[in-house]
Amino acid sequence: MTKAEIKQSIPGINDFVIAFSAMRLPELIQWDYNEFNHIDNIKITGEERAILSNAIKNQTELHSGYSSDALLFTAVKDTCKEFLSRNNIANPQNLYYVASYLFEGDYRFKRPHILSKTFSVQEISAANIAQVLLHCETDLNYEKYYRLTAALGWAGGTVYSIFSELEKDFIRVSENDYVRKNYFGVSQSLISSISDKLREFVCKSGYFAFNSIFDYESFPKCSYKWNGFLLESLITEYDTGFRI
Repeated sequence: MTKAEIKQSIPGINDFVIAFSAMRLPELIQWDYNEFNHIDNIKITGEERAILSNAIKNQTELHSGYSSDALLFTAVKDTCKEFLSRNNIANPQNLYYVASYLFEGDYRFKRPHILSKTFSVQEISAANIAQVLLHCETDLNYEKYYRLTAALGWAGGTVYSIFSELEKDFIRVSENDYVRKNYFGVSQSLISSISDKLREFVCKSGYFAFNSIFDYESFPKCSYKWNGFLLESLITEYDTGFRI
């Protein structure tokens, strides 16, 4: 049934009451956006259940304790065609909510994520999961992150927003490389030297086009290779007396 059908049958009921009522009835599963199904409508054989169970097990073993709804759907769409067709399971979301009911005791579910019980995150979020899978305790690489999200089947529209959340704890030092703030250190003398250099650029009018800075050879020595991304980070993160 859809949320619209519920509202038509029970005039005055609001979205919060519908959501709260659904949460209190485990057999009533989310099906699609604003749509619910009952687990008794799902017809599954013992063999099909075993195929689903093995698919989740295989995917979590392949990805260090993690699977997504997209990975699971791809893994079974050819081996469980009759099951999917019989139950009108047309997309990863439909299958995810069925699996979350059937295997809630074996895994941790928070759509679109499926985690093994031992996966080392307390709060399930895409950013936290990415940090564990990337092993980015000290540094972060965007290309490596992007390859990971593609491999996990994460939706393209959320990839950028997830990375924006991730990079808050990092300082960008090149086009693809970031260093965790706790591990990034610069001296006050370097900041002062950068300020002196920037003052040379803006001395005539108080303004200088950032993209016109090409000669980084003349910048003070730094433990990172000079480039526009590093300079932007230093101006943004430290008190150089200038802004971009």
